[in-house]
Amino acid sequence: MYKKIRYILFTTWVVFILFSVLIPSSLIEKDISFFSFIPYFDKVVHGILFFGFAFLLIPILRERYSLKKSIIINFIISILFAILTEVFQFLSNKYTSRSFDIMDIASDIIGILIANLTYIILRKLLRKREIKLINKIFFN
Repeated sequence: MYKKIRYILFTTWVVFILFSVLIPSSLIEKDISFFSFIPYFDKVVHGILFFGFAFLLIPILRERYSLKKSIIINFIISILFAILTEVFQFLSNKYTSRSFDIMDIASDIIGILIANLTYIILRKLLRKREIKLINKIFFN
């Protein structure tokens, strides 16, 4: 059951990322009133999207690999996916008015690094506590 939950969460997040990065820019509200004061808000969003991607991928990889190997594989897969999403934006530019941006990839990598570190830290902290559902979904 927990394996299914992991896969559902991860797949939903991937679909959400693809939707977010491939939606035509004309459909995106330019002045998101509450967040418009944050400089480079789109880079923050990229970091958050790929934090989620990497964080949700690690437990799936842990089913088969050690923690160290899972982190390495996760880092590689996540960066490749980040690059792929930018390539998709470049290729769909004619239809979506989105473009390839190296700074988006940099933001994605920062989110990926933070996700890996967060996973390692939370795993150490939560394994000592009796939070069974969270442990079974993410850290077993």
